[in-house]
Amino acid sequence: MDDQKFDELTKALGMGTTRRRVLAGMGGAAGSALLVGVQGAAARPGKGKGRGQTKVGLCHASDDGTYHFIRVGAPAAETHVAQHGDQLCPTDDPCNTYTTCDPTTGACTPTPVTDGAACTLTDGTTTTAGTCVAGTCTPTTTTAT
Repeated sequence: MDDQKFDELTKALGMGTTRRRVLAGMGGAAGSALLVGVQGAAARPGKGKGRGQTKVGLCHASDDGTYHFIRVGAPAAETHVAQHGDQLCPTDDPCNTYTTCDPTTGACTPTPVTDGAACTLTDGTTTTAGTCVAGTCTPTTTTAT
């Protein structure tokens, strides 16, 4: 688009402003759309108000007295525990995931990952490479840290 056509377009749109301001506005709008798109992508998981937040696992107390596993945004966990009597599950570790609950007690039950999965143990002075066996990280080698 040449300068003359661009000037005619801005006048036709009734902006009564300079070419520089129109371009700045268009660039700002494009930049804002890009930022919103990036933030929106990070906030998509989940359906509730906790979208985009770190999730924690809970064994949720249902109205019928049974428990089932749910994930909620971390800020909502305390309220769930206080209002519903939910049980906060441990954070997943390299050899276990927590995605099931005992339906009568509400205890979080670990599900071991596949045997042979890589894991690492550290005691502050040494790092030990290992493999998962029945939900436990079993050392295979040790190196100084």
